Amino acid sequence: MTVKIIQILSWIAGLFLLISISFIIWASITDFKPLLRMELSPKGNANQPFPESRELNLLSWNIGYCGLGKEMDFFYDGGKQTRCSIEQYQQYLNGIFNFLSSQSHLDFCLIQEVDVDSKRSYYTQQEQMLIKAFSKLNSVYAENYNVGFVPVPLQSPMGKVSAGMMTFSPYKIGESYRLGFEVNYDWPKRLFMLDRCLLVTRLQLENGKSLVIVNLHNSAFDDDGRLRQGELRTLKTLLLDEYSKGNYVIAGGDWNQNPPGFKKSNFTTGDAAELISPPFSKDFMPSSWKWMFDAKSPSNRFLNEAYQKGKTLTTIIDYFIVSPNIEALSVKTFPLGFEFSDHNPVMISVKLSDEPWQRQIQQDTLKIHQLQDSIQVLLHKKTGRKPVGK
Repeated sequence: MTVKIIQILSWIAGLFLLISISFIIWASITDFKPLLRMELSPKGNANQPFPESRELNLLSWNIGYCGLGKEMDFFYDGGKQTRCSIEQYQQYLNGIFNFLSSQSHLDFCLIQEVDVDSKRSYYTQQEQMLIKAFSKLNSVYAENYNVGFVPVPLQSPMGKVSAGMMTFSPYKIGESYRLGFEVNYDWPKRLFMLDRCLLVTRLQLENGKSLVIVNLHNSAFDDDGRLRQGELRTLKTLLLDEYSKGNYVIAGGDWNQNPPGFKKSNFTTGDAAELISPPFSKDFMPSSWKWMFDAKSPSNRFLNEAYQKGKTLTTIIDYFIVSPNIEALSVKTFPLGFEFSDHNPVMISVKLSDEPWQRQIQQDTLKIHQLQDSIQVLLHKKTGRKPVGK
């Protein structure tokens, strides 16, 4: 009897091992393997003239695939649920679309976590729904999550997930591409996680320069910080390269990291503020670049529990950075109370201006002249030779 039980248990263990190995092989074969750079095709026929002389308004919102409203918690963040009920999903979906429809007059909308045929969002085609809702705008979609079956949590697996980011604008979008990151999770974990990227769109301006808009959604579940560091290196290289060409550069989205200078004591909304480690390096970008975030209002809440104002921890991880040749006018986080998503939308107003760019050049030139003068003075002291031009 004991031998038979051992044989049965051995057979069950062998079958489980065979299924597990087969599943890993299947996941490896079907793994989403995008190129580091993939050209994208904008959709839409909008061709509104670009207003180079007035301010621009940009909105960023991680809509949480319309499944992470105020009643939800999430297992990755210490909660228990995998997805909301169909009734809650419809409520969140309607609320998000109603809000976005009221913002269709904006110059740019940067949206993260847009689902396409995913179990967690009841297999709805959110990309097509957004394109239909914004029928008068052009759009670009970049996929960053494509897994045939996510097996966790075991008692209620996430299943199929396909999602990405979208950028909308009433202006003609030129070059658009998906810029992937060279770093990723180790195998086999990477088979079931996001393949994060930057969604880059370029608008050609009449002055011969370009306006470069970067939509981002950086890593969150990265304990040792390796992924975030690699992603930020790629982003920094892109931003500085575009700016060195004289272009105007704006990057915004869900950074999954607090902005430099964020202080939780600044909140005036009554929410419980919290810092996210590791802190953002203050010297990540030159000081002439401007970080734009609403210091008084949270843009994200923790998902370990359903949202309760004053109890649920909140923070700021949604914001923008703009190049020195762009004037930062204002920034506002919409206080939606995390009713439809675990993020609140953030809007900024900016104005393209060459004055900061010219001022920086003048400052750098002045420093060079001052350095040359100092060298001449030192030479005079050491050699007695009269400084040139004196």
